Amino acid sequence: MADSQIHVALAGNPNCGKTTLFNLITGANGYVGNWPGVTVEKKEAKLLSDKNVTITDLPGIYSLSPYSPEEQCSRDYLMSGEPDVVVQVVDATNLERNLYLALQVIETGLPVVVALNMADLVEKNGDKIDTGKLSKKLGCPVMMISALKNKGIKELFEQVKKSAASKGQVPKHKFDSSIEDVLDHIENNLPTSVPANKRRYYAVKLFERDADACKLINLTKEKAARVEELVAQCEQDCDDDAESIITGERYGVIAYIIDECLTKAPAKMSTSEKIDRVVTNRILGLPIFVVIMFCVYYIAVSTLGGTVTDFTNDQLFGTDGWYVLGQGRDAYDAAVEAAGDNADSVDPAQYGPYVPGITTVVHDALVAGGTEDGGLVDSLVCDGIVGGLGAIFGFVPQMFLLFVMLSFLEDCGYMARVAFIMDRV
Repeated sequence: MADSQIHVALAGNPNCGKTTLFNLITGANGYVGNWPGVTVEKKEAKLLSDKNVTITDLPGIYSLSPYSPEEQCSRDYLMSGEPDVVVQVVDATNLERNLYLALQVIETGLPVVVALNMADLVEKNGDKIDTGKLSKKLGCPVMMISALKNKGIKELFEQVKKSAASKGQVPKHKFDSSIEDVLDHIENNLPTSVPANKRRYYAVKLFERDADACKLINLTKEKAARVEELVAQCEQDCDDDAESIITGERYGVIAYIIDECLTKAPAKMSTSEKIDRVVTNRILGLPIFVVIMFCVYYIAVSTLGGTVTDFTNDQLFGTDGWYVLGQGRDAYDAAVEAAGDNADSVDPAQYGPYVPGITTVVHDALVAGGTEDGGLVDSLVCDGIVGGLGAIFGFVPQMFLLFVMLSFLEDCGYMARVAFIMDRV
């Protein structure tokens, strides 16, 4: 660490909160460029609270096995000797997926601090992570943080500075004994120039037949042949390829660690699941469906829909007409009742803002134009054309309400549940 400078690498899976943490601790005012020779973005900045600490935000990756440019850049940087310590950001709500990369980073032999991000969500879910036990299992410090809520960040970087002063660590996690025997034999064939904290990493890479890693280790032909013989024999014994064997072993270690360190809260039913238990019940499902459909048709056809349909048929397209906002309706009804047999002589326009129906308007226009009142043309137009259109448009409000309510039932997922109920009938 020349000139007391500390170089920190931020590693982690995509969507684990790594970039949120980087922006928080650096103020998002760093250098943005590309890694040499590729178009992968490189972000680097000074720590806001200590300008002697340089943070490099590595691309979000799932593995250090270089299948993509991002994975290649991340591994090359970690093994370049530049970073003094690695902050492995882990989504604490999804340990199984995130610990796979964490184990690989720990295997590099670099000083590692595991930052369990989204601690607030873990607490909200009621889960508990024993960080002390997890630290012992992984062989490195483990800190609970929340980058979004700025919790635990100060303590994290106090630990980072302590870990940066160390010279690395030998991974503590172990695979199955048969695999460990092979890895031990491979380590024994490595040159003495390979540091103790990196011997495990290169043994695993030679086991996986990682070509890039193999180039960095100058094995003699005899030792290379011996290593290949050991790997081939292990593949034959396990009936699998070398890389899949290591992958399976890592997930086995992860399962053991999670079982020891993570206590999941009792599963709670969501609101949707609680509703499902009722509406898809083997006994209550069909009666509930019948009641809901009755309500839909009752609203669409008999009540709200019926009211609008009656207005369309009797007032809009009929001869009744209507009063704007109902003003004058009561006075008009009283006048009609008082007139008795002469009710037709009562002029509704005298009692308020009255709007005549379409049939009345057309009839008056035809009579004014010389058409015989109640004649063939008058009857054809008023009763046939206008009345026919009124009968059609009278169903529109009912159909509209019906389809709106059915669409709501479809969008909220109830119709899919009805299909499930019907499948069991």
